[in-house]
Amino acid sequence: MFRSVFKTGIRANYLLSDHPSFVSEPWSVYPAKSKASGQVVSVFIFDKSKFESQVSRISSVTSGGKHTKSIIYECYERIRFEVGQLVKLRHPQVLTILEVLEETKSKFIFVTESVSDTLFTANFQKDMDSITIQKGLVQLCKGLKFLHEQCNSVHLNIQPSSIYINSSGDWKIAGLRFIQDLRSDVVDQDNFSPFAGSSIPFVNLNMNFTAPELVLDTHQKLDLANDMWSLACLIYYLYNDGESLINCFDINSLSDYKTEIRKFESKFYNQRFSNLKHLFKNIPEEFHYAVQQLLSRYPHDRLTIDSFIASDVFSNPTIKAMLFVDEFSTKSLQDKLTFMKGLLSKEGTQGNILQTFPSSFLNGKMLPLFVDSVVTEASLAETKGITPEVDDFLQSTLRIIFKIGSTLSGLSFQDRIYSTLLSAGEKGRKGGNKNFKTLISLSIKIRLEVVNHIPLFVSKLKENQISNLIKSSFELCLTSSPQELQSQKDLQIKLQDSLLATVPTFVQKLDFPYVKKEFIPLICTVFKTTTILTTKIATIKCFSNLIDLKIVDTIIASEQLLPILQNMKSRNILIVEQVLKLFLKLNENPNVNLDLEVMVESVLQQSYKLVFSCNDCSKKEFQSLLNMVNEIQKKLVTTKLNSLPVTRERAPIKDQQATFDSLINSQTINDDYVREKTPSPAATVMVPKKLSSEDKPAPKKVQPLSLKPKSAPNQHNRAPNLTSSLSFGATSADNNSANKSILDSLNGTFNKPATNQDADEYDDFQSSSGPVPKASSTSPVTSFSSSAKVSSATASPPGFSSNMVLQPKSATSQSRLQGNTAYSSMNNNPSANGNSNVLDFF
Repeated sequence: MFRSVFKTGIRANYLLSDHPSFVSEPWSVYPAKSKASGQVVSVFIFDKSKFESQVSRISSVTSGGKHTKSIIYECYERIRFEVGQLVKLRHPQVLTILEVLEETKSKFIFVTESVSDTLFTANFQKDMDSITIQKGLVQLCKGLKFLHEQCNSVHLNIQPSSIYINSSGDWKIAGLRFIQDLRSDVVDQDNFSPFAGSSIPFVNLNMNFTAPELVLDTHQKLDLANDMWSLACLIYYLYNDGESLINCFDINSLSDYKTEIRKFESKFYNQRFSNLKHLFKNIPEEFHYAVQQLLSRYPHDRLTIDSFIASDVFSNPTIKAMLFVDEFSTKSLQDKLTFMKGLLSKEGTQGNILQTFPSSFLNGKMLPLFVDSVVTEASLAETKGITPEVDDFLQSTLRIIFKIGSTLSGLSFQDRIYSTLLSAGEKGRKGGNKNFKTLISLSIKIRLEVVNHIPLFVSKLKENQISNLIKSSFELCLTSSPQELQSQKDLQIKLQDSLLATVPTFVQKLDFPYVKKEFIPLICTVFKTTTILTTKIATIKCFSNLIDLKIVDTIIASEQLLPILQNMKSRNILIVEQVLKLFLKLNENPNVNLDLEVMVESVLQQSYKLVFSCNDCSKKEFQSLLNMVNEIQKKLVTTKLNSLPVTRERAPIKDQQATFDSLINSQTINDDYVREKTPSPAATVMVPKKLSSEDKPAPKKVQPLSLKPKSAPNQHNRAPNLTSSLSFGATSADNNSANKSILDSLNGTFNKPATNQDADEYDDFQSSSGPVPKASSTSPVTSFSSSAKVSSATASPPGFSSNMVLQPKSATSQSRLQGNTAYSSMNNNPSANGNSNVLDFF
């Protein structure tokens, strides 16, 4: 938690944590953040009131010491001097000051780069492995070299609490309270005293790391070699979990130091080198000779800082690679590219060298450095165009970044990699949205590197982050850009195949509407358009995986998958085999559940077509393909059988016939036009009678007679039906015999002698029928007169002869017609009067 309650000064410009991250005498170090830039820093605070109370308490106990105010003044001067030296000395291995010393009534405050520990407060079991120590020692030596050679100064305070570890894992020199410039015109070396005569710890040198000549020799002289002794003691301390080589009970006691240094001299000096191994304990063997030289009793016998750096101590390839990373930003692009390929190489002496780097170095140093390098180079390539060297550099750098990211937690990965390089759907804190779009559009190699690490992203990112990443890159990765070189065609094919192979790892993180409407149609388009065998097989396998994951449902299968598979032109055995396996899954997966008819027509039929049109297979391969088809068919047959009942009860034949007859009789056969329906006349016998002129009704318009086809006679009953319709045209022999008997009966009735009454009734009937139209050649008319005849030139209707006449039927006829008027069909039989055929009208 950060807080800010001040309106001016350092504490007004920075948000400070409530508690210090560690204490390094005399400073309490607080993590903080700049309000203006958001930069994480460390704020060093010295509490004056607390310190003055401590000095007063110590002075009250001791006698003969300095006055309290003199001690406080001397200590404050040491603090001002120390911070002033840090401000003046600018070097990568010297602690960087961001805000100079601010002094208030109660506090000393200054701001530095973010630091997490000192060597005194660090956790050796967790953070201090051999490689980390060696790399840190190299950085410490570089800082000392700067002080010795460039500044001509001796540090005199090389001890664990003076070496800080920053957020990148780099070691930084500080604690410059006792630094001495060795130029004779600056300081009087003869009057230097390592002990201030005070009980305040930070005002005196730490005796456990002080060279013996500064304490034991009467005429000591400051020398750069003083720091080399301290460096050897620090090496022992680091490799032996914080144990000191010279172990004074009171680090400010001269008497304790003299006792301990004599013990050391008796054990160390005048001994064979082989006998010193037990004294060095856990120090690596490659350090033994160098440490022995550094611990020489006299300064001129010790190794210089250059000699120590050039020794075999730092010949480890891992250490040299880590040193290259320290100077990475100053190297040329070609050197960087060569270095990257060497880190990733699996052959030679540098194979898997990346795995030997300490995690603190990878996460704290390399990762932020390489992320910034990718952002910078991608931005330049977008403006100036990408070159093959930049393309290779970006691909290699991304691969290393993702390898380091695999060791991070999910939250750390999202914060340190995703937000800067991969955020696509939402705005990242560092402009990640723009960075990813720029990066992914630069080249196929970069897209391939991203696709190859999709499983890593799935394990580290949230669902919405994965979805945004896929949606912004999926289409670009599956399609070729017009700007891509023809020489990169193989890479594009590899990219497509790799992406399709990784679909099962992330598809369930996507929302279903996107999968149905965009994701699967895009894969279908690739399947239809590609001519590459491996890509076609990869798409089929992708569909198969989607079925296994229950992504493909009935609608997707019927509307998207089956149509493209039916239109497939290729008959390569590898493709046919994969399609048949896909059909098997469609047939077996309950989530798809296609209709049996669809499976038979679209799947089974297509399966047989594929198998029998595959000509590049052997007999054994053909039989294997056919077996898969048989499995499909067997499954369909089983499905059909399961849908049918075991037995089926059928109705008797008689009932079936009755049902059939009732069905037929219920149908109505209508003409193509609607006939006008006329009410039937009353069922009365027409008896002509003579009417007076007054009783004669007015002439009525005669309704035209309708001729209807005769219904089919019943096969079992050939008797004539007088109520049946009149039949025209040729008739059978049975019909002729029946008609002849009816005609004879009718002729017998009309051949009886007519009486006067009959004649009068006939005349009345004839006159009531109205005038008879004249016959013409175009409109034949039938006369109702007994003597009238139809002209031979007029065509007669079917069934009528040209000389037929109509005569009224006698009222004494035995046949009575009920209901509607009916006509009987008659053959042309000669009458008693000659060749005339007579048709009774009634």
